[in-house]
Amino acid sequence: MKKYLLLPILFCCIGNLYGQNKIRYSYDNAGNRTKREIVLTRNEAMEDAGSVEPFSDMISEHEIQIYPNPTEGDLNINISNVSYDNQISITLYDMNGKLIRKENTATERVNINISDAPNGIYIMQIMIDEKVTTWKIVKK
Repeated sequence: MKKYLLLPILFCCIGNLYGQNKIRYSYDNAGNRTKREIVLTRNEAMEDAGSVEPFSDMISEHEIQIYPNPTEGDLNINISNVSYDNQISITLYDMNGKLIRKENTATERVNINISDAPNGIYIMQIMIDEKVTTWKIVKK
């Protein structure tokens, strides 16, 4: 079932490397929002300035910050308001849907090293207590 849910996400994220950041929403048949997806793209102004300003999103009371994106290998993830009873899972896929990394954590700061992965676009899902946010990660 999860495999069938991931494929539409992957197809939606295939796009232009140079463009605007977008937020996409998914809804169930009753009209309830089931997912918010942030599509991050490369910004030439950020690249020229050497900025490492984090991209952020909210899931319930948790703020998620991810930086740098694009990355050369080390990807930092900060999640606020993490408690011992939160179940946090971070999963990274390539554009073919192949699992690259999966980490379960209970900490506020996570570092994922993808320097051994080839340059390209990856999809990262962060699940906190059954709520999911999806990110497009660019490795250069």
